[in-house]
Amino acid sequence: MKRQSRAMASRSRVSPWLLAAVAALILVTVLAVFASTAQAAANIVLDGQFDDWDGQAFLDDLEGDAHWKADIKRFYWATNPGESAMYFMAERWPKLENIGQSVTYCVHLCPHPLKGADPACYDTAEDWQVLCHYDPNETPNAEVRLYHGDESPRETTPHLEYDGNWGLTGADGGAKVEFRVAFADIGIGVEQQIRMFLASVKDDEGYTNPHYDVCPDIGDIQWAPVHTLGLVLTVLLLGAGLVFGYRSFKYGRSGLWFPRKAVQG
Repeated sequence: MKRQSRAMASRSRVSPWLLAAVAALILVTVLAVFASTAQAAANIVLDGQFDDWDGQAFLDDLEGDAHWKADIKRFYWATNPGESAMYFMAERWPKLENIGQSVTYCVHLCPHPLKGADPACYDTAEDWQVLCHYDPNETPNAEVRLYHGDESPRETTPHLEYDGNWGLTGADGGAKVEFRVAFADIGIGVEQQIRMFLASVKDDEGYTNPHYDVCPDIGDIQWAPVHTLGLVLTVLLLGAGLVFGYRSFKYGRSGLWFPRKAVQG
């Protein structure tokens, strides 16, 4: 009877590994819910409102190193979960004169960064120029055009062109504008490494030469744009991994159950 009682007690115990797996799954779920909520609140929308850029990656640029109406203050970049597109936001140093002045920004994209410090990067047919001409007193106040890196915007028809009210109006200071480009439009894939930098000009006609300011001032930015998994899929995958790991520990490295052979005697 004593042996039987011990056996029954042994069978009734819950494995600490199972408890740990369940606790980890609960923790991951809670964290994923909070992360999803925070991410959903931060999704970028092209609407001329800029609170959704809080918490996104950016670089600062010095004040006074360029003409006042093309003097970059910050350059932001981001992606949204589940969307194959890159979003950008350019901000210039606020000046009273900016209220009535246009500026042209150009995000130079190099999708072949593995070539290293190739001086031809940004100037080849593989590269792209994403131009955004921003006039805070016009409606719409932002116009985006897409060119290859070796094309002159003055002499070439853009491969893509679209516009919208994506910048602050003159009444609001005329200092910020946001825009986007789809991965498919520039032929890149998710997690593909790219190099980029932002340039600005004070040319009212929306051309890119000469540059009046660049961000960063030296070098460029290396980035691998991604869009994340949804919450449900993330939790399911993590949960499956935890269950598989527990079964692997208990039943063998394959994670599959095999009946234990009875021991004779």
